[in-house]
Amino acid sequence: MKKFCDKLIVLRREKGLSQEQLAEYLEVSRQSVSKWEADKTMPEISKLIAISELFQVSLDYLLIDDCENRNGRFPGMEDVPDYGAGKGLGGSDIRRQQDSGQWEMDAGWPETSSRETEEMKKSLNEIKEFIGCREGFEYKSKASVFGLPLVHVKFGGGNGKIRLRDAAWGIIAVGNLAFGVVSVGIFSAGILSFGVLSLGLLFSLGVISLGAMAVGVVAMGIVTGGISSVGIYATGVAAAGKEVATGVSVSGKTAAGMQGARISGWNTTVTDSLTSKEAMKDFILTYNPGLPGWLVNFLTLIYK
Repeated sequence: MKKFCDKLIVLRREKGLSQEQLAEYLEVSRQSVSKWEADKTMPEISKLIAISELFQVSLDYLLIDDCENRNGRFPGMEDVPDYGAGKGLGGSDIRRQQDSGQWEMDAGWPETSSRETEEMKKSLNEIKEFIGCREGFEYKSKASVFGLPLVHVKFGGGNGKIRLRDAAWGIIAVGNLAFGVVSVGIFSAGILSFGVLSLGLLFSLGVISLGAMAVGVVAMGIVTGGISSVGIYATGVAAAGKEVATGVSVSGKTAAGMQGARISGWNTTVTDSLTSKEAMKDFILTYNPGLPGWLVNFLTLIYK
């Protein structure tokens, strides 16, 4: 007779996994696995299901000390008919509807009330939805360019964790972690990138944004705009630009800041709510005559 803790140790070692590796798969701490194997605590039901899936054993085998057969059958039950996968008592079918993916049971349950049957169906569907949540969602287009899918959407089910194996890679990539020509994600990187933490070769938009042209709460790059903005040409509430800086508190060779705020630079001017956009353009071009029009317009967006 073996307890759950003993069975877990045997299964883990047979699979060649360390406690750390098993903990990573189950998304728990190594200390949790250590406590399970020391028979100090038991996993929650969601982790038991995950352990059952990983080691391909039944929950009966894991939870019932007397059960030594990994498929869940007890000694002395060899003569009990095996109805086969997807069969219930009386040979009834247990299957999923093709359209909805929900579980249904055919007739053939004479000893089970309709209420009990509904409860069983509900339990099966809850397990299905849980497993689906763990697996996440993925879509990959058949069309590809240079070996990358044209569109790759992937959201990992790691209970909110960001993992490299859950990354979306494609020309257009969308996911928790996204890499592509155009990328959208919590963490994203690409030529055009949009995300919470965004890294864009040409353009980046995010809470924390890095790129040739970056816009965000915190923005860093060549041309930047944000609450806190650092670049060669920068505009924002706190802007530091190597060549030009505009906004409230500014620092740069050419700097235009609000009255009463900190302004530092070689060529500076003080602005207020009445300062016009055209006046600011003239000021910037006086000291930087070669700047392209689109860049001057970007640096003067905050002015009327």
